[in-house]
Amino acid sequence: MRAPLFGFFAIINTAKLVPYFLLGQFSVSNLKLSAALAPVAIIGMLLGVWLVRRISVKVFYRLTYFLVFLLALKLTYDGLLGVFAP
Repeated sequence: MRAPLFGFFAIINTAKLVPYFLLGQFSVSNLKLSAALAPVAIIGMLLGVWLVRRISVKVFYRLTYFLVFLLALKLTYDGLLGVFAP
Protein backbone atom coordinates (compact mmCIF):
# COMPACT_ATOMS: atom_id res chain seq x y z
CA MET A 1 0.00 0.00 0.00
CA ARG A 2 2.85 2.43 0.72
CA ALA A 3 4.53 2.11 -2.69
CA PRO A 4 1.45 3.25 -4.69
CA LEU A 5 0.85 6.04 -2.19
CA PHE A 6 4.46 7.17 -2.49
CA GLY A 7 4.18 7.13 -6.27
CA PHE A 8 0.97 9.16 -6.17
CA PHE A 9 2.50 11.88 -4.00
CA ALA A 10 5.70 11.87 -6.07
CA ILE A 11 3.68 12.54 -9.21
CA ILE A 12 1.54 15.24 -7.56
CA ASN A 13 4.55 17.02 -6.07
CA THR A 14 6.44 16.84 -9.37
CA ALA A 15 3.45 18.38 -11.14
CA LYS A 16 3.59 21.29 -8.68
CA LEU A 17 7.06 22.26 -9.89
CA VAL A 18 5.79 23.83 -13.13
CA PRO A 19 3.34 26.29 -11.52
CA TYR A 20 5.85 27.15 -8.79
CA PHE A 21 8.47 27.87 -11.44
CA LEU A 22 6.03 29.99 -13.47
CA LEU A 23 5.09 31.96 -10.33
CA GLY A 24 8.75 32.69 -9.60
CA GLN A 25 8.86 30.67 -6.38
CA PHE A 26 12.28 29.19 -7.15
CA SER A 27 14.48 32.03 -6.01
CA VAL A 28 17.91 31.33 -4.57
CA SER A 29 16.84 32.47 -1.09
CA ASN A 30 13.73 30.27 -1.25
CA LEU A 31 15.76 27.22 -2.26
CA LYS A 32 18.34 27.93 0.47
CA LEU A 33 15.58 28.10 3.06
CA SER A 34 14.11 24.83 1.79
CA ALA A 35 17.52 23.15 1.99
CA ALA A 36 18.04 24.48 5.52
CA LEU A 37 14.64 23.20 6.67
CA ALA A 38 14.95 19.74 5.08
CA PRO A 39 16.92 18.30 8.04
CA VAL A 40 14.31 19.71 10.43
CA ALA A 41 11.57 17.92 8.48
CA ILE A 42 13.50 14.64 8.58
CA ILE A 43 14.12 14.98 12.32
CA GLY A 44 10.44 15.77 12.88
CA MET A 45 9.39 12.68 10.92
CA LEU A 46 11.80 10.46 12.87
CA LEU A 47 10.60 11.98 16.14
CA GLY A 48 7.00 11.22 15.14
CA VAL A 49 7.87 7.60 14.32
CA TRP A 50 9.68 7.25 17.64
CA LEU A 51 6.81 8.86 19.54
CA VAL A 52 4.06 6.78 17.96
CA ARG A 53 5.97 3.62 18.92
CA ARG A 54 6.26 4.78 22.55
CA ILE A 55 2.70 5.90 23.23
CA SER A 56 -0.71 4.61 22.24
CA VAL A 57 -2.13 5.58 18.87
CA LYS A 58 -5.11 7.22 20.59
CA VAL A 59 -2.87 9.50 22.67
CA PHE A 60 -0.71 10.27 19.63
CA TYR A 61 -3.73 11.36 17.58
CA ARG A 62 -5.13 13.45 20.44
CA LEU A 63 -1.77 15.20 20.80
CA THR A 64 -1.52 15.71 17.05
CA TYR A 65 -5.05 17.12 16.77
CA PHE A 66 -4.41 19.45 19.70
CA LEU A 67 -1.21 20.77 18.09
CA VAL A 68 -2.96 21.23 14.74
CA PHE A 69 -5.75 23.11 16.54
CA LEU A 70 -3.19 25.44 18.14
CA LEU A 71 -1.60 26.00 14.75
CA ALA A 72 -5.02 26.79 13.25
CA LEU A 73 -5.64 29.36 15.99
CA LYS A 74 -2.27 30.97 15.32
CA LEU A 75 -2.88 31.12 11.56
CA THR A 76 -6.36 32.53 12.10
CA TYR A 77 -4.95 35.17 14.44
CA ASP A 78 -2.25 36.12 11.92
CA GLY A 79 -4.83 36.29 9.14
CA LEU A 80 -7.20 38.49 11.13
CA LEU A 81 -4.35 40.71 12.22
CA GLY A 82 -3.36 41.16 8.57
CA VAL A 83 -6.92 42.03 7.54
CA PHE A 84 -7.88 44.31 10.41
CA ALA A 85 -4.55 45.87 11.36
CA PRO A 86 -4.16 49.53 10.37
